[in-house]
Amino acid sequence: MRLEAKLQTAKAHFSEEEFVQYMDLLKQMGQMAVKYADSQGNMHPEQWSTVEQERYSIIAAELEPFFEEQKIS
Repeated sequence: MRLEAKLQTAKAHFSEEEFVQYMDLLKQMGQMAVKYADSQGNMHPEQWSTVEQERYSIIAAELEPFFEEQKIS
């Protein structure tokens, strides 16, 4: 499924507040990906500072319920 279709699906399933939170978390994760992804697009949190690892873990944990609830992955 293309990104646009996934976002439309999310928007249809989540409340407005949930969708705003979801988009903010995706933006934060995207910023980390831009900063840390290797040439194949893979991130390696184990190579980051403890602070960045913790930030990544928090964002991933906050995103998980959205993915589980609506199977948007």
